[in-house]
Amino acid sequence: MHHITEPNALPVPQVPDCVFIRMLGSGAAANVYLFRHVQQHRDLAVKVSHQPLHYQDQQRFQSEAKALTALSAHPHILTIHGSFVDACGRGCLLLDYATNGSCQDLIRHQPMSVMRTLDIGIQLADALSFAHRQGFVHRDVKPSNVLLDAHGLPLLADFGICAHLYQTSVITGHSPLWSAPEVLAGLSGGNDMSDMYSMGATLAALLTGMPPERCDLDTYDLPADLVRILRRLMAHHPDDRYGSMRECMHTLQEVQYRLIHEAEPHALPAPSDLPSGPTVSIMASSSSQPYTRTPSAHPKPVTPLRRIRRSHIHPSLHTLLAIIIAAALLAALLAAMLLWHGSETVDTDMLGVVNDNNRHMPPPEVASTQPNRHFKHEDATAIANSPAATCEAGVSS
Repeated sequence: MHHITEPNALPVPQVPDCVFIRMLGSGAAANVYLFRHVQQHRDLAVKVSHQPLHYQDQQRFQSEAKALTALSAHPHILTIHGSFVDACGRGCLLLDYATNGSCQDLIRHQPMSVMRTLDIGIQLADALSFAHRQGFVHRDVKPSNVLLDAHGLPLLADFGICAHLYQTSVITGHSPLWSAPEVLAGLSGGNDMSDMYSMGATLAALLTGMPPERCDLDTYDLPADLVRILRRLMAHHPDDRYGSMRECMHTLQEVQYRLIHEAEPHALPAPSDLPSGPTVSIMASSSSQPYTRTPSAHPKPVTPLRRIRRSHIHPSLHTLLAIIIAAALLAALLAAMLLWHGSETVDTDMLGVVNDNNRHMPPPEVASTQPNRHFKHEDATAIANSPAATCEAGVSS
């Protein structure tokens, strides 16, 4: 039994297989403690509600915490390892311990660079897009809830689990400085559009070191495209914001690409050339050194674009050139054999050459109902415009 007590005289909770180390912080809703798992030799942050929960609230707390564990699959959402209700009836969440604090801790010293802010914004937009598709709304996006792991990568923390149970100052769990106008006016309890506003306010704070209502973005030396994005994210009416976090993420990617391309022409492929999926990060710091992080199962972790290199020659042209070279070598081999054997006939079947007699093509109805999943429209366009195809078209005409 731990003898250390909280400010409200309730003892530090007992966590199975864990040893209490120290208190990490205290907020309006809960305290956070650092524990060490004895068997797994890793640190855990345990968030404990200030007030005991009624029985029905305890059941809801456990249910919502279990549902939120699905979000831990995303590499930029803080992992929830479990939950329980302690002997005092308080809700306890077992979380990963983010060793580098939060973005709020960083901007207390100095604002972030444009590139670092863009990178974090892209990763947060991807995390929120994933959460929204799973049916979850954060409701309290702000710099202090964007934690940083050992590699400096952002981890979105403190999703709005049982906000009313934690007795926050705002019923929906929002913080006034970062809340959307419709939430402050009581017109919305929080949705994907209010999360978008809060993320815009958070990014503005990373760039300036203060909440957006206390600064004028036009007085800072910021790229005009980035300022336009922030103003749209923080538009007063939800309909004037982006249609989705996915759209916002792609727009941030395009701005970051343009800024890097202006500094280093031909250094990166255009965002439209990137593989589909949650590949969102170009750079992970203002020092141009990409961060790395242990991949999660699903979805795929963000991948710095600097690691993606594509040849200027389309992959289908590589294949076509390889076929032409192989055919030329085979023709030379056949010619040599004919010269060697004189008039002796060469059995092409023995050489593995496909001719009209042993060519087996699928029936037309089969070919038309079995699309080639590996052959894309752009492959067909590249082959049609290749020199070999042009030459063949000239012969046939």
